[in-house]
Amino acid sequence: MASEDGASIRAIDIIYEILDELEEDVRKLQADRRKSVEVYNYNGISEAVQFLDELGFSNRFGLSGTDLYKFHRLNGTVNISVLRQLASRLMTLMREAEGTIRSIADTSRKTLAPEDSSSSDPPEKALQVVAIEWVRNDRAQNAELIAELTELLDEAVSRASNTNLPPDKAAFTEFQRKALIDLLETALQMLKAPLVEKGLLKRLGNAAEEGANTAVKKGAEIGLGLALKRVLELLTRFTDLL
Repeated sequence: MASEDGASIRAIDIIYEILDELEEDVRKLQADRRKSVEVYNYNGISEAVQFLDELGFSNRFGLSGTDLYKFHRLNGTVNISVLRQLASRLMTLMREAEGTIRSIADTSRKTLAPEDSSSSDPPEKALQVVAIEWVRNDRAQNAELIAELTELLDEAVSRASNTNLPPDKAAFTEFQRKALIDLLETALQMLKAPLVEKGLLKRLGNAAEEGANTAVKKGAEIGLGLALKRVLELLTRFTDLL
């Protein structure tokens, strides 16, 4: 398979590459009569597990922690019936991930202004934060949403802070990464306060949308990209309540 998008979305290309190998593994499984197999014999399944785990899908694999660890190490045996069930789930989850990633790219294309000139623009301009409007934050009424948003912001900060990718493989420059982390951490602190600044939340929403799109287009730090997409969705719900 190959991506049919005019503009290259590297994350989609990666999904298609893994799906090709996964479909080959499904065909191999139909003919495999062993009771258990070494995980390295099914590379497509292993790659799909690792890819989807990075995106936060591992709780839907139906795998024990021990078996999940085997796929990350590419070492150990798994029952063939478990593998067949897993392969079916992975096909579904890969398609779901593709849909999510396409929605990020589609949203970016719809909202991109004509004057925007892509990532060559100075990041300082795009990430500048200007105070606009302070409003009351009803922490009691919005407690559940604030808790969910706080958890997602924590996840995004962790993912953005702990990447070990070399600069040429990362989705963001060091400046962009630092600016994004600063926005995320500031929002985390603000959610605990009785007042929130809507201008900053709007800037965070813009940065989350741009960050998600950058990650899927480059096919790097896709887990962070999906976390930023969820941040944007919850942030939109939260600001609508203010």
